[in-house]
Amino acid sequence: MQDVTIPVSNPGSPNRRRFIAAGSAGAAFGALAIAAGKATIPADAELLALGAVLEKGWKREKACFDGSDNLLVTEEVFEKISSENSEIVDQIIELRAETLAGLKVKARAFLWCRADEIVSDDVFKDDHWPLTRDMFGAARLLQDLLAI
Repeated sequence: MQDVTIPVSNPGSPNRRRFIAAGSAGAAFGALAIAAGKATIPADAELLALGAVLEKGWKREKACFDGSDNLLVTEEVFEKISSENSEIVDQIIELRAETLAGLKVKARAFLWCRADEIVSDDVFKDDHWPLTRDMFGAARLLQDLLAI
């Protein structure tokens, strides 16, 4: 009968179980540190991340046009991109901004809803994108915020 030796892992070498245990312990320690106030998540981190996703999606949306109202892609492709952006905007709207950068993300989300129209007296009177006086004031406020 042949002697079969089964290799045993070196206690000092990493293996899957040790890696998983270390990762779990690290996550638990991180959660405790946050709870104890030792570590913090940057204010508006989620909002800023969503803002970056919106900006990327908005560029994709604008690229669907030839510089005017002529679509370069099928209506279905455009609607898919626009729908994805709409979902991001919905998430942005639900979050509370705690920083100036977070407020700017929310202002950009508002502009996306308005098709990036520059807010002017003409837009206020425009039949295609009419604004009530309160919305016009809010739009001007957001425009000023973005200029900061």
